[in-house]
Parts: sequence; C-alpha cells; structure tokens
Amino acid sequence: MSEAEPLPGPKRRRAVNKRVAGARPRYLIVFPEPSEKNASRVASVMRLRENRGASAQASVSVMARGEGSPEVRVFHRLGIAAADLTPEEIAGFRRADGVQVVENETRSLPPLIEVANPAAGVGGEPDPGLVAYLKGLRDGVDLALLRLAGADASDELPDLRLALEPANSWCLKAMRVAGRTRTGKGVRVAVLDTGLASDHPDFRNRSVISESFVPGDGVEDENGHGTHAAGIVVGPLLPRIGAAYGVAPDAELLVGKVLNRNGRGSDDQILAAIDWAVDQRAQVVSMSFGSPRRVGEPYAAAYESVARLLLRAGVLVVAAAGNDSSRPGRIAPVRNPAACPSILAVAAVDKMLRVAPFSCGERDAIGQIDLSGPGVSVRSSWLRWGYKAIDGTSMAAPHVAGAAALFLEGAGSGAGGEQLWTALRAAARPLGASGDFGAGLVQVP
Repeated sequence: MSEAEPLPGPKRRRAVNKRVAGARPRYLIVFPEPSEKNASRVASVMRLRENRGASAQASVSVMARGEGSPEVRVFHRLGIAAADLTPEEIAGFRRADGVQVVENETRSLPPLIEVANPAAGVGGEPDPGLVAYLKGLRDGVDLALLRLAGADASDELPDLRLALEPANSWCLKAMRVAGRTRTGKGVRVAVLDTGLASDHPDFRNRSVISESFVPGDGVEDENGHGTHAAGIVVGPLLPRIGAAYGVAPDAELLVGKVLNRNGRGSDDQILAAIDWAVDQRAQVVSMSFGSPRRVGEPYAAAYESVARLLLRAGVLVVAAAGNDSSRPGRIAPVRNPAACPSILAVAAVDKMLRVAPFSCGERDAIGQIDLSGPGVSVRSSWLRWGYKAIDGTSMAAPHVAGAAALFLEGAGSGAGGEQLWTALRAAARPLGASGDFGAGLVQVP
C-alpha cells in the first residue's frame, strides 16, 4: 500500500490551556487548502491581531475582537476557521478566491430506540442481586479452572480465562469475529461523542486519552451514548458481565467529548475535536451524530473539506447515517455529516440481517450509504457499571470503526485512508440494495 500523505501541522506542541473556550461561532470559513497563511487572511478581513498557539493545539490560532467577545479560531491543519461574522466580513471572505462561508450548525444524537434489558433494574442498571449471583458463579468456575490446571488458588487467573473462547454478542458473530487473531493492537481510534464513564469496570484499568470540547464540561459522560459507542469499539475480550461486545479490544482509545448531556454540540466544537484527534495520531474517527437533511440538500461543506484532507492523509472518518426513517412507508435521506462523499456512512441491520426500519437510506445522489453494521439490540457499556441494549445507526458506526482498527493492525502503518475504505467495502457481506446496505455488512479480517 502506498504511503499516506502527511498532514500539514506544527513541528512541536506548546504547553497551553487544555480547556476550549466557550465561544459558539455562527460561521465556518472553508479555505481552498490548509495553510498557516489562512490566519493572516482572517486577521486581515476581520481586522484582528493574530495570536498563534493560544489553544489546545499549536496548529490552531485564536483571535478575539475584545474582552468578552466570542473567539475566532483558525484550524491551520484542517483549512477551516470558525467565527462570528458581520455582513461586511461575510462579503469580504466571499470576495477572496475560493473561500466558502457556511453557517455553523448544531449536530445532535439521532433519535434512539432503547431496548429493554431483561437483566436490568431501575434505570437500566443491572439488578444487584443478579450481579452478586453471577459474580459468585464466575468465582466458582474460576477456582475450578485453576484446580483442573494444577495451579494454586492464589495464582493469576487472566491467562487461563483468555485461553477459553469467549461468548460473543450477536453483533460480533454477524461480523465473523469468532477465532479472530487481531484485536486492534497499536491502532488509535477516536470516538467523538458524549464522553466516557471512566469508572465503568470495563474501562477502569485501561489507558484512555481524552479531552472535552464542550464549554464548562469535563470528559465524564453524563448521557451514556458515548460510553456505549466506545464500548462497541474497544470493549474488553472478557467483560465483567455477559458476552464480549467490543470489536477491537486492544485498540488505543481516544475520547473527544463534543456533545453535552442532552446530546447536542456545535460544529466548531466537533471540528476542534477532529483537529485534536489528528494531533493525537488517530487513524480512525468515529462520529455517531448529525443533523437531518432534506432530499437534495447539499452535504456539509466544511466536513467534506476536512474529511477529504484526512482521507488522503490516512485517517478514516466514519459516521452514522441517521435514524429518521419509518420503513417501509418512509425512507429518510442520509444525515449530515455522513452524507459527505469522503465520510464513510453506515446504515444499521438487525439480527436477521435486514435493514433496520429506522435506518436512513439513499434518497438522492448526494448522501450515499457505504457500509452496514449491527444496529438493533446492541448491548454495550453504559453509565457507572451498567450495560444497556440500544438500537440505532449510532451503534452501527462504531462497529465499522472497530473493524477498521482490525484491518489497520494487519496492514501496518503504511496503510492509507483510501486503501482502508476500499478494503472494508471489498470484505463486506452483500445483503441487498446498495441504497439500504451499501457494500453490505462489515466483516472483520
């Protein structure tokens, strides 16, 4: 495979304030190409003084009109700027060669369908009595295994248990994970969502790189959606309770909190997180959010510009197609930003490998489905020490992101984003019309 193009960026990082400021600019400015000169263009049109490096990444310039005014942020590596603009400034940018000015939008979680968990108590948390019983049963089996192996009861257990074939969720079985030799080791996957429940036992002992881009919020998940998505990507081979549900248990997890507890976040927060993920050497970016799109409505220009650049540089962006359909009566078009040609759009299938009734599909030539993933009755980690089963293309997208990590582990560091895209589609299991399933159900190598 060919070498991936390097992304333009700083040669060194600077020690700066990690918390992203609370500005919510109304406009995104898309430049023809990434360049540090873009900051000078912004400063010239808006008559501001450039202040390079006063941000979470040295690849970002931050400027302000004055005290209390919303910040202007220029992402050198992405070729994007975010700012509040006057009509005169909008006209000034539009006069510049090739510069696009697009309105900044709010993205949110697609409507979710919660599935009742028969082992759950109040609020979807496991019943304490059942948990105690299962733990006792597990401990008894562990001790029996140790004695059969001729070991002392004080010996370490993990190696013995890993020697057994773990039970897999229906999702992993459909993806043909059984007998896998790859676990995503050494591959970095960024999950941009509502954060992570760091006290969950399935994540407690693993290293996680995290950052919040929601003003005033830490990275802790107060919604549950982000923890669920992260679990699908990197849930452990042997979870505390139940079957294995993580596609790439040894992948390195990056968590960017871009949505608040209500599942809403603005484009400037999301783009800042994408830039951070690239700065952290992410190879796959998973996004399970979006905004509804009408038939014929253009894809999100800023996201397409960034995703195209990242794809050439070896970074694959995966996004949920959306849950706006009511099949068979109504099929809604693919949401933004999944509708972008350079973002891999993922539809959802159920246990019978049928397209999920809520899954968005192709209604025009703009938003196309690229792949499908398990998205019905998907069990994964939830808040605190719980688990929950949920429906949604939000669940399908991280299954594909996890599969991408397994492909990258086998391909090595020279694999490019475009090659990875092609490999995922080529390995997919065909299921039917491409407008519903894309190339088919994602399969692991």
